[in-house]
Amino acid sequence: MQAMKTLTAAAILMLAGNAMAAEVSVPQPRAGQWSSMVAILDHLDNHYLIKTGVYDDVSACSEAVQYMAGNVNKGGGFIWTNRDQSVIEFDATTDKAPNKAKVLELRCVLEPFSPELVKKY
Repeated sequence: MQAMKTLTAAAILMLAGNAMAAEVSVPQPRAGQWSSMVAILDHLDNHYLIKTGVYDDVSACSEAVQYMAGNVNKGGGFIWTNRDQSVIEFDATTDKAPNKAKVLELRCVLEPFSPELVKKY
């Protein structure tokens, strides 16, 4: 049932198009699930790892990452976020996400996941 809800949500997101802002809620993954993540440098050069979704299998996660990658490529390697990184947009057409962020990486990770320490020298 959870897989069906996840696939339905992914399909809705895919059909909504570029102009839609993706509200990023705090996912609560269980061990063995897959999470999609985006690594960004925000407009102040702060590094963030944002978990964007939780999936029951790697193929659903991979599809979500491929969808995001296509939109990031259209945006020249950038996304737009708000101050709290709770909204991700692929274009700068609204005021919901005024901060431009450079996308460093998109990936799927197997839960439980502990982010690595990233140092900028």
